[in-house]
Amino acid sequence: MYPSFLKPEEIKELDEIKQWALEFREGMLEDRKSNNWCYMISAPLQGLLALEFSKHKFSLCSINLKNCKHWIIGVDDYLILDATADQLNVWDKEANLPPVYLGVLPDIYQKWAIEAQELDLQD
Repeated sequence: MYPSFLKPEEIKELDEIKQWALEFREGMLEDRKSNNWCYMISAPLQGLLALEFSKHKFSLCSINLKNCKHWIIGVDDYLILDATADQLNVWDKEANLPPVYLGVLPDIYQKWAIEAQELDLQD
């Protein structure tokens, strides 16, 4: 999930960011599923993380996956934080994505992005 070049203290801080995102997500969703909440969670979370963890860079990003636009947070230009990753499990049960994913872009996202491009070419 994390690149091998990270130092233990950097991994500890990323784990803290992930935990912070999980708690924020739980407060936003309450008992609801995360389906269609990616922007509503990612947009405010990006700003809050930028304030709380100011030595990191957080960027709100959209990516086309399959047939939809999905909102995530770019972290330090080489990681993604997806606070609603679990909603994507409907496309592929073997993806087994956690509620909050923090790490390098998963291969399955790349596969879904290619499928989105193929759909665009067909239109």
